[in-house]
Amino acid sequence: MRFLVVLYSYPVFLYFNFSGYCDVVIAAAALLGVRMPENFDRPYLSRNVIDYWTRFHRSLGFWIRDYLFTPMYKAAASRWPWGAMWWVFPCYIVAFVLAGMWHGNGSHWAVFGLIHGCGVGIAKLWEMYLVKRLGRKGVKQYLASWPIRVPAIALTLTFISFAMLFFPVELGTTRDILRNFGHAMLHGGAA
Repeated sequence: MRFLVVLYSYPVFLYFNFSGYCDVVIAAAALLGVRMPENFDRPYLSRNVIDYWTRFHRSLGFWIRDYLFTPMYKAAASRWPWGAMWWVFPCYIVAFVLAGMWHGNGSHWAVFGLIHGCGVGIAKLWEMYLVKRLGRKGVKQYLASWPIRVPAIALTLTFISFAMLFFPVELGTTRDILRNFGHAMLHGGAA
């Protein structure tokens, strides 16, 4: 139980802390006559990791897209057009690992970015599968379906919360947290 509290409470803390800070900056800018965009749009209601990065820390998410992912993808797809559809995946990984390392020089930042890059890649694969199976119109209906949306939101929140275990601490600490949880689950203790 303690593990679940840690798993889900840190992302909530981070959101309120950072969102509150951004609200102060937006308000201060408004006092000076500068209009700044919102940086958050209900990120924990995202249906996948791609959706999450269009809602959470939007300035960083759009920066990753515009200055890391898109130039890498365009360069790879124009150089090797035969594999253009598949270049998105290594470009996601590289873009998010670089964005993770932008936060700091610890290896946990690279792992944090790698986890998000993999999450975005998995979401893209699922989207490609759905488009092939259901068509664009079917995908829109699928995404609008509450019986699909609610579990998707829960799964995405859990994925994001797991990735956040790597955000504030070194890999050894995260390893210890996961080991203690695994031990507690195997031996029936409270985690």
